[in-house]
Amino acid sequence: MKLNNDQFITKIAVFPGVFLNGGVEYVVEEIFNSMRDKNIVYDIYVSRNYEGPKDKQLIAKGVRIFYIPEMKNLNPLKYIRLIRKMLKSNGKYDYIHVHSIHSGVLNSIAGYFAGIKNRIYHVHNTSDPLLKGLRFPKLYRFVSTRMIRMFNNKYIACGKDAGIYIYGNKLVMKKVLILKNAINLEIFKPIHTTKYRKIALDRNDNTVFIGNAARFTEVKNQRF
Repeated sequence: MKLNNDQFITKIAVFPGVFLNGGVEYVVEEIFNSMRDKNIVYDIYVSRNYEGPKDKQLIAKGVRIFYIPEMKNLNPLKYIRLIRKMLKSNGKYDYIHVHSIHSGVLNSIAGYFAGIKNRIYHVHNTSDPLLKGLRFPKLYRFVSTRMIRMFNNKYIACGKDAGIYIYGNKLVMKKVLILKNAINLEIFKPIHTTKYRKIALDRNDNTVFIGNAARFTEVKNQRF
């Protein structure tokens, strides 16, 4: 897309899932914050019908947010047709960026039929909780992983294991970009030294301090 001053802008349709509070949300925000001054327009498609905790903040920064149905509420063909229609009506996108494990491939398929040339699939996990509730999880994985490779042409994973889980070892070695989840350390400054000094003074030789910087779920591996 071309601006009046002969500059070109890039339009990206981002599918981060429900987009409330979590690791994927943080990654999407950090990508946006680092790229917001580079003539890039972000449209975020969230799978809910209510306002989330980050919506107003992102809208104030120029992000458009579109609410879409959860996949489980529509059959796959109807869902793909709906997303395709929205993508085509909301503007000519240069990229579609899907953050998912397996099910997000429906958005990639919609992007393919909407004529979006650059389709990015971004994996953030080494397991999929959705599989536990399916009758034929192995068949679902077999079909969806092949569709992911078929309907996308750019592949990203947060780590090598996550990449292998979805794309397979051969594709990881050849085409997958390993993009680790970076953390902006500036947000943790200043450190409240008085608070931590008190903890240090109150401890004894038998005190063990454990810090946790994640939600308590199996995938965060606190058991280890």
